Amino acid sequence: MRVKRRIRQVIVGIVLISAAYLLLIAPPVHRQRDAWGIRLIAGIVLFYGMLIEPNRVKVTRYCVTIPRLPTQLEGLTILQLTDIHWGGIGVNRWRLGRTVRRALAMNPDLVCITGDFIARQPRFVDQVVELLRPLGALHTYAVLGNHDRHAIPELKAALGAADIRVLDNEAVRHSCGGCELAIVGVADPSSSGDRLAEALVGVASSAEVTLLLAHSPDIASALTDQTVDLALTGHTHGVQLPWRIAKTLVRPSRDGRRYAAGWFAVGGSRLYVNRGLGHLWPFRLCCPPEIAEFTLTTNAHTRALSSSSTLFRTRQNTFPSRQK
Repeated sequence: MRVKRRIRQVIVGIVLISAAYLLLIAPPVHRQRDAWGIRLIAGIVLFYGMLIEPNRVKVTRYCVTIPRLPTQLEGLTILQLTDIHWGGIGVNRWRLGRTVRRALAMNPDLVCITGDFIARQPRFVDQVVELLRPLGALHTYAVLGNHDRHAIPELKAALGAADIRVLDNEAVRHSCGGCELAIVGVADPSSSGDRLAEALVGVASSAEVTLLLAHSPDIASALTDQTVDLALTGHTHGVQLPWRIAKTLVRPSRDGRRYAAGWFAVGGSRLYVNRGLGHLWPFRLCCPPEIAEFTLTTNAHTRALSSSSTLFRTRQNTFPSRQK
């Protein structure tokens, strides 16, 4: 599986380099005026995709309707960050620092970080955890991703010291207003390390709300036999390109192109795939980085959502309720 993924990455790289050569160096047109027009348009797109959009972090807000939600959890807010890829090309301290400050200003009830803290190198662990340390003042839970597998002990130790709880095929009960929310975290599904059934032992209850954290939407194959109220994932980066273009080039997860970004119904569960903050290559087009906020409610219209920020654009949505 890993070899096939590398082959796909090489093919995508060759396609992108070839496209850049044709558009910027030798456009396939006869008239020089047309060639310069193509170069100008391609240059603008390249400038925007490399320097502008990767820094336009957007906040997307959703009301998640859970009919059996306990009264104590009405209006509970969950903030999701994912795929920081600290150490990757173009991932910078300014943007991550601003993202953390924004998360603190939103003051959610829970913060969930769904993996890929670093770009493979263990030497980046201390740097990214130091920037994320302020989130330890909130109730913050995390799982690790496929890029983190090269520094699992270091990340667990550093995040734990920053009061960020790492869940590894286990569940915890988070108390809120006298009610308990079950938070389940699994090891990276894209590396086949997840054991969801094992993590859910003793959690399932008709009186309990269950939140699942997993790095990759590959967890969907396990969700067909299990039920959670809300599953939060990342890993795909939304493919970083307009989907109609990207779907012919990229296979974002083990399950293929099915789970690229956004909402999905899997069995009796709801799955959200976050576009992430970082990137595999320093280019995004029509797929900006994302902070996702989820408000739990029994009625999607019972809570007014706040307006957009000047630094972070906001999209307000309601995901249909799942009937029990």
